[in-house]
Amino acid sequence: MISHAQQSASVNYSGICPEAWAAMAAAKAGHAPAYSEDAWTARAADAFRTLFETPFEVFLAFNGTAANAPADENVQATRRSFTFPASIRSSGA
Repeated sequence: MISHAQQSASVNYSGICPEAWAAMAAAKAGHAPAYSEDAWTARAADAFRTLFETPFEVFLAFNGTAANAPADENVQATRRSFTFPASIRSSGA
């Protein structure tokens, strides 16, 4: 009988490019304050602002579900709205 490994994973995950993996490895060295008070978060936020050529707040999260609550709170605080493409998929979580 052939045994196949099985994995349970979300539909919204993917591999990581070598540059991102190297940056994560470098970030693991030493100590840094948590919760966005560190140089790594500041560098990431600046990189996003440079990429998109606009000033905005950056809230890093480890997955989509973790990102939804602060994103929703931020949008509600500014009385703006969400727009989602028709192709978006949701598990109903």
